[in-house]
Amino acid sequence: SFVAVDKTSLGGWHAAWAELLKAGIDPERDLSSLTFDGTHDSVVFAVLAGEKDAGTVRSSQLERMANEKKINLSEIKVLNSQEGRYPHYPYLLSTPLFPEWPFAAVTGTDHELSKDVAIALLSMDPDDPAAKASRGAGWAVPQDHTKVHELLRSLQFPPYDQYGKPTIREVLNQYWQTILAVILGIVILVIILAYTLRTKRRLEESKAELLKTHDELAQSREEILDSIHYAQLIQQSIFPSEEEKDMYLGEYFTIIKPRDIVGGDYYLLKETSDGFFIAVADCTGHGVPGAMMTMMTSTLLCQVMTGNPDGKPAFILERLHDLVQQTLKAQSDKKHLENGLDIALCKVYPDRQEIFFAGGGLPLIIADETGVREIAGDRMHLGFSREKGEISFTDHMIPYTTKTSIYLITDGILDLPGGQHGHGLGRKKLLELIGNISNLPMTTQGEMVMQALKTHQGTWTAKDDLTIIGFKIR
Repeated sequence: SFVAVDKTSLGGWHAAWAELLKAGIDPERDLSSLTFDGTHDSVVFAVLAGEKDAGTVRSSQLERMANEKKINLSEIKVLNSQEGRYPHYPYLLSTPLFPEWPFAAVTGTDHELSKDVAIALLSMDPDDPAAKASRGAGWAVPQDHTKVHELLRSLQFPPYDQYGKPTIREVLNQYWQTILAVILGIVILVIILAYTLRTKRRLEESKAELLKTHDELAQSREEILDSIHYAQLIQQSIFPSEEEKDMYLGEYFTIIKPRDIVGGDYYLLKETSDGFFIAVADCTGHGVPGAMMTMMTSTLLCQVMTGNPDGKPAFILERLHDLVQQTLKAQSDKKHLENGLDIALCKVYPDRQEIFFAGGGLPLIIADETGVREIAGDRMHLGFSREKGEISFTDHMIPYTTKTSIYLITDGILDLPGGQHGHGLGRKKLLELIGNISNLPMTTQGEMVMQALKTHQGTWTAKDDLTIIGFKIR
């Protein structure tokens, strides 16, 4: 912190200001605070009291205060001492010496009057009452004030605060050609602007037509989106309700993320006399086509399970394959679309604590006290015409306890792009994730799976619908 006498004081601020700048210190930017206390005495007292770190006063003021017993010079440290530069100067100082105040006449003062005053001052005796009143020892011929002018000019202090700034007349004399060119340029721009405004009116008319077309397209898009959102509600109606899941499953989480608003993934839960079926399916296609496939295949699956409540999963899938092919006319000689589904189907027998699993293209993942293992489904897809003739699926029997964690997934979770190069999550990472969280409550597992998927995906765009269901059986 720094304190000076006054912003307009030559010895009490300007001289020190120049020395600070010469030392690479900008008082207005580099000091924590800069204040002006108005008198030399108050500046000295502020520094001695520790209120300020440093200050500046006019030379001879420290000696005056010491003579008046106000301060002890031994307590004063002079920075940037100029004693070696002015060995015969009787006072402490930190800056070059500048001439004392001159007695000057304002412009227009009578020459004879100025002359008489100058003679009177030069001949004034030190004991003259006027000399004593002014606390001066007398008057002398004024020194060269060039140094003062250079100082004020370097600080850009009045009357040099406008120094170096050109006047309007100077600008006109030096740059008249440029100014004329600018004026001509403005005239040309006005002409161009008038033409542009005329063209703009025509463009606005065209824009109005385009906006009208845009609004019509936006309305059509909104109607289509409304239809798709309604289709989403219809598709979600085939999913099990919370009451149905609570009835059969001890704990569970479900994550279904279609690539679009609706998609080709779904899951089912259906009661039987001795247990229940639970399935996850991935139909061909995304968006509306995929959703239409889910409605058709889920209806056919329910039809097969209702007609064969005692059937094992492999038998159910074989019948479903036949019905899907028949419905899509996949074995017709005519050109057809390649449509079908992958599915993982479980039949749970709670009384026996057994699960029978069969899969077409999708696996079953089990986590228990022995670790995490994947039971692969058969490498066949339901409904496609390339699966010709009779096909058969394999039943797998898995014993379970109430602590066994069971997971059904679609391949969208394995193919989810992410990382630095957009590679899929992969089977290995998924099994490692399940192994790390399988002992936690299912609700917590679901949250951690969702967070892991978000972290892996980053800013990459999903390419497929994604489904994972985790549950424990009562």
